Amino acid sequence: MDEQAQVAPSSGDVRVEQYQRDAERIEKWSIFWVLVAIAMWVWFLYLLLVPHEFPSGARCHAPLFDLAEQTGGCYAEMRQWPALLGILALAVVPSIVGAATTLYAKILFRTVRHLTGKSA
Repeated sequence: MDEQAQVAPSSGDVRVEQYQRDAERIEKWSIFWVLVAIAMWVWFLYLLLVPHEFPSGARCHAPLFDLAEQTGGCYAEMRQWPALLGILALAVVPSIVGAATTLYAKILFRTVRHLTGKSA
């Protein structure tokens, strides 16, 4: 009878294993969201800071360095301030989700460490 009791996992062990699986799963999602956020920030900064050239040969300044409204040969919809601010607003969403999921994964890992009695 004692052998069966030792073989069967206790409810505490099952809970620790579940926390461990959840922490690993959430950590993978947090990495995904952080990568999405980085990609969106890079896209925003590229559109904001890098000068562009059109196939017609017109060279245009980056929106940050040319605050005047671009018209004529230098007009690019994605390089206008309303579009740039929209991209910035969209980049904030995965940044916040990535930060929140990273924090949650770290809390779950600490919970597992506390439940197993490991100090470091």
